[in-house]
Amino acid sequence: MAVHTMLFPPCERVFEKLGYGLFPAESLQYVRNFTNAVIEDRLKNGGNHRMDLLQLMLDAEVPESEITEESTKGLTRRELIGNAMLMIGAGFDNTANVMTNLSHSLAFHPEIQTRLQGEIDESYGAKGCFDYETVKGLKFLDMCVNETMRLYPAMLVNSRVCRRETVVNGLRIPKDTVVQFPAYFLAHDPEYWEDPWEFKPDRMEDMTQIDSMMFQPFGAGPRNCIGMRFAEMEIKIAMCHILHTYSFAPCPDTPKPPLQMTFKLGLTPKEEFKLRLVKR
Repeated sequence: MAVHTMLFPPCERVFEKLGYGLFPAESLQYVRNFTNAVIEDRLKNGGNHRMDLLQLMLDAEVPESEITEESTKGLTRRELIGNAMLMIGAGFDNTANVMTNLSHSLAFHPEIQTRLQGEIDESYGAKGCFDYETVKGLKFLDMCVNETMRLYPAMLVNSRVCRRETVVNGLRIPKDTVVQFPAYFLAHDPEYWEDPWEFKPDRMEDMTQIDSMMFQPFGAGPRNCIGMRFAEMEIKIAMCHILHTYSFAPCPDTPKPPLQMTFKLGLTPKEEFKLRLVKR
């Protein structure tokens, strides 16, 4: 069902009428209630709040009755809660998937893992910690993370709504058309990627040579993922701490790469698998 709603957005209305959803109804209701409780608490406290994403959305909230084609667009309460739920899902599940997929790739490519550990150990030796500046400067780690997100993108497609009639290379796109970019398939197109199903971090060494339309793990353009930098730093710091002390190794029953994927909230491995952590 998730694939249907991603590839055929009109199906979403049909499933909504039938009472079907991507997530369990109880879980959705819990998050709605929790988000509403936080919102009401902030509204009661007036200006006594911290400036975060939720507050920015609250400041942009407008009644649904005021939303028109001519009005300045704001966020309705429904949209506000939907975005809050999206941040929870995208900020947890997709980040965990990237670390899982990277760990699997390193376990089956020990020469790449050793090279990455050398870079991590050297940076730790110079500063004695994994702070923001240290992790930001780890070039090969950045290449490994990017290659993992190419090989196993978080989403099947990225979508945009055409707000006014547009012509692109002679193709007329009517107003309100949903334009979808097949991110997963573009990231494996052999016309643009040599050995597209192989884990080759060196292809990500010079990102200026990578077509941003062929590689869009966080979307592309001015409306790309708002949590991109936070997610990347979260992944890198976690991997630094793990790889500084341990090495990943496959178990006898660990599936060989490339992993078979399935679509739930995002793209996840089709079957659960185990890896060994070997103390260095």
